[in-house]
Amino acid sequence: MIGQKVRYDGIPLAAAPDWTAIGDVLAGFLGVQTRYRGLIDLRVGHAKSELAAAKTQAIEDARQADGRFGSWSAEDRQNFADAKSTLSSAESDLSSAENNESWLSKAAGYSPSDIAAVGDSVDEIGGAAGDLTRFGAGIPFVDLAAAGVGTYFSAQDDIAKGVPAYVAYPGEAAGNLAALGIGGAVGIAATSGAAAGLGALGVSGLALTVGAGGAGVLAGGVVAYGVGDFAHNLIDENWGADISQHGVIGGVFDGIGDSAVKTGQDFANIGKSIWHGISSIF
Repeated sequence: MIGQKVRYDGIPLAAAPDWTAIGDVLAGFLGVQTRYRGLIDLRVGHAKSELAAAKTQAIEDARQADGRFGSWSAEDRQNFADAKSTLSSAESDLSSAENNESWLSKAAGYSPSDIAAVGDSVDEIGGAAGDLTRFGAGIPFVDLAAAGVGTYFSAQDDIAKGVPAYVAYPGEAAGNLAALGIGGAVGIAATSGAAAGLGALGVSGLALTVGAGGAGVLAGGVVAYGVGDFAHNLIDENWGADISQHGVIGGVFDGIGDSAVKTGQDFANIGKSIWHGISSIF
């Protein structure tokens, strides 16, 4: 996700895709309460799916040889009760998370799942497919826009370096989609972990929402940037020269390693850019 570099007083500054990624993370912090609520939404949707599955399983287990339905087994009754309790707890957490939202967080964290028709359609999908669909529909529009802008500028940089447009645009789009998915998954894991840790310390309410949600935004943003930038560097790598010099297998490993090193350098450069911007203010 790195484009043409610009320099200011000899210090490399992040290019347009880099600043797009930075802006997306900042927008993530502005919408942190709504992003946290989105995570609880995922829990509620999964709990509803699990409750429906528990009921279906109990009914099927109660089917007798003659086709009639008997009583539920003790195990099925317990599984249904557990699923019902999990859903009730998730819905309670959702209500609390909704109370902590602000108009600013709703605007910055608005996602397709917040559209009534989309949310209702997603709720009808059960199982793993439902979880994946809810995850995708829960990606905020600001993240989708940032991925689109990053794809354009990164592809333009690829083309300027001699990469064909028919390779640059699909390649960058795929890289950014992977970044959204992996970054989102890491963000959810970080948010869940931080929420559990903060909850164990007795933190609740808005402090829990902001703390856990902020951890998710930061972790997810860093990982998403790294994945997208690594994909960009892979596209720009001179694979022909690598293979010519090291052979097919050696060339592939050399190109991957070189792309990883460049990604690390890009992280360092973007950190310098941010620090330069902060220090120039003071």
